[in-house]
Amino acid sequence: MNEKGYFDHVSRDGRRFEQRVRAAGYPRPGAENIAKGQTSASQVVREWMASPSHRSAMLTCAFTTIGVARSGNYWVQEFGK
Repeated sequence: MNEKGYFDHVSRDGRRFEQRVRAAGYPRPGAENIAKGQTSASQVVREWMASPSHRSAMLTCAFTTIGVARSGNYWVQEFGK
């Protein structure tokens, strides 16, 4: 997203999070949180926790794996089962 200058759960080629995760070989995607503009991990986590849908993804016990990435001021969490 950072390199291509867009911000969306759908990639430029039209694939949703679940499709991208499965294509990468992970069979059980769960949820995705994205954020843009925060300057620290603590800031982005505070903002995700203040959002009911993002907070729900972060606290869902059924999700047993997580991937986290930052590029510039873009942040991503990928959750799996």
